[in-house]
Amino acid sequence: MTYRVEYIPFGTGIPSLWGVFGTTNPPPYSKGCIICGEVKEIGDYHKRADAIDGHQNTCKICQRNYRKQWARSNREQNIENARQNREANPRSRDSIERMEAKKRIWRRRNPEKFKASRMVSERVFRGTIKKPTMCVDCLKATPKKNLAGHHEDYSKPLEVEWLCPGCHKLRHREE
Repeated sequence: MTYRVEYIPFGTGIPSLWGVFGTTNPPPYSKGCIICGEVKEIGDYHKRADAIDGHQNTCKICQRNYRKQWARSNREQNIENARQNREANPRSRDSIERMEAKKRIWRRRNPEKFKASRMVSERVFRGTIKKPTMCVDCLKATPKKNLAGHHEDYSKPLEVEWLCPGCHKLRHREE
């Protein structure tokens, strides 16, 4: 037996099937997953343009599990699809190879810069260096993933200033 799950804003008074999922008062902007049956926030669903509420009926976790299971059980088809995609888009493969070649050349020409960058990245990954949440120049709040560690002196690889992309570009123009 399947149930139709609709996106209904909380407090609208419209009767729904929320009781099927074990709750009578769903949180605002939520819906139930048709696989696991849990009521989750709308952000836990991938977007889908042709759906009534603009989101898929299965949550991201169930969708991920389904894709993994499909890939495992259809390994040969998955390999064939990837091969066909490479043949249909040879330029994308070429551009990746060109980009990797440019990276190798830069690393050979700038071993000190590469070593300093690598040391900071490893320390951030391990947690011995903590990235701040704002740029040290403009003091603007910036997501950690966008902050860049700027080295004034590459002989001191662990002394970095955390800059937003705009300030980092300005620093390099000044040099």
